[in-house]
Amino acid sequence: MLQRLKNLESNFTISKAALIVGFFTFLAKLVAFVRDPLFSSKFGGENIYILDIYNAAFRIPDFISNLLILGTLAAAFIPIYIELVVKDKEHAGRLASTVFNSVCLGISLICLVTFIFARPFTHLLVPGFGGAIFDQTVKLTRLFLLSPIIFGASSIFTNILYANKKFIIAGLAPLFYNLGIIFGVLFLYDSYGIMGLGYGVILGAALHLLIQLPSAIANGFSWQPILDFKDLALRKMLKLYIPRIFSLDISHISLIVSTIIGSHLASGSIAIFNLANNLHSVPIGIFGISFAIAAFPSFSESFARKDEQSFVQTLYKTIFQIMFFALPLSVAFLLYRAHIVRLYLGHGNFTWENTILTFSVLGALSFSLFSQSLTPLLTRAFYGRQNTIIPVIINLVSMVLNGSLAYVFAKHYGVVGLAAGFSIASIFNTICLFIILHHMLSESSAKNGVSLGEYDKNLIIRIFKILTASVLMGGVGYLSLRLLEPFVNNETFVGLFLQTGGSALLAGITFLAAALILKLKPAENIMNLIKRIFGFFYRLLPFWN
Repeated sequence: MLQRLKNLESNFTISKAALIVGFFTFLAKLVAFVRDPLFSSKFGGENIYILDIYNAAFRIPDFISNLLILGTLAAAFIPIYIELVVKDKEHAGRLASTVFNSVCLGISLICLVTFIFARPFTHLLVPGFGGAIFDQTVKLTRLFLLSPIIFGASSIFTNILYANKKFIIAGLAPLFYNLGIIFGVLFLYDSYGIMGLGYGVILGAALHLLIQLPSAIANGFSWQPILDFKDLALRKMLKLYIPRIFSLDISHISLIVSTIIGSHLASGSIAIFNLANNLHSVPIGIFGISFAIAAFPSFSESFARKDEQSFVQTLYKTIFQIMFFALPLSVAFLLYRAHIVRLYLGHGNFTWENTILTFSVLGALSFSLFSQSLTPLLTRAFYGRQNTIIPVIINLVSMVLNGSLAYVFAKHYGVVGLAAGFSIASIFNTICLFIILHHMLSESSAKNGVSLGEYDKNLIIRIFKILTASVLMGGVGYLSLRLLEPFVNNETFVGLFLQTGGSALLAGITFLAAALILKLKPAENIMNLIKRIFGFFYRLLPFWN
């Protein structure tokens, strides 16, 4: 399997790269699928406050990582690094070392200051916490502050690999991060209590770095003890980087908002939101982020070569590919939300009340699944054009909208209101990004003799076809759930699994058949893949006999 992925990697296309990134994202999510049920089973019911502490302790270190490193650094580093690799590989190597050293020193200093003032910062984050719960949150937050430093170094390796269109090892890193967390739950918690969970997180972060180091070296990274702040390429990168700091993804802001407001809600609200959000983020990671990561180098190259037609083709093709998966999955999550949560989390100490709240939050989040899947692509399209200002402005407005709606809705609907506010703000964010990007491309493309009219028409027709197939899928899924119900005992895991699995299979076949009839290309590719899989097993039949 790894060899086949390497072969795909060596013959780069966006679809192939997205397949590689998506495959490893799926593996990482698969490991996370083991992680979250472990948490819900062990810490559900009256112990769910432990998950509130654990999730709240992540927010400040994660905020530092997301603000200064993850996504932020890539948006500035990759376009400039690729530009230098084409012109001067030695200069590219010096830039990589300068950025590596700057990031490690800068993040370490920020984390040290945050460590010292952890108590007041934590109080701002969880004003509803008090007593021992607050003290444990502060203690765990201080331990987690090691992770931004480790991820800062690791992100340089990831970005070098992405810039060289090497996605396999970078894709493996999150898998090892989740394995470290699981190790902490299984083997460290019983000995060290809640700090054992923290030790597992730090172990996972270290594995995330170490797994990428050899491949980064093989692809041109050679550490040098330099900090060349006079480098013009570094200054150019900083012009992209500094505005990007203020364009923190709205999904990360939603976690902060849910933590602040959730600390005043019923015990377990923060944990419930995080569990539902983790489920909801699976398709976003596999499809939305994978396609966005794969398309980003192509955006940067097209813009550097002033090839507007290639840029537009990449954008519209990738939007269509993302929507092909995101729209039916939105319908599926809405339809099967209760079944998914019951099967996935409804074990051990996780109570029925916990289950109801989780699938209600998941339902509210599902309305924005398509927008959250598109946002990483649209923001990277701006970054590929070396424009980080516009996403910043749109994101700031979306953050204010998210916080305002979440505050108002939470008063009436509790933790479900947090999810509803986030979904509305997320859709608003995506619409604004697309409208402004479309306007920019219309002007620049017209100068180069490229018209967006035909691209728009084709995209609208394709999305309408996807919606049609998705609605048919939803109808068949709903009817089959009702028809299968008398034949199974859905009070048991096996019965619920059979009902959900049977219905989902019929719904999936319906969507694929409708997509084939409507001549949607991804459906044809999926059908060809299915034929290959069946052909492989058919060829093995003589050996079985």
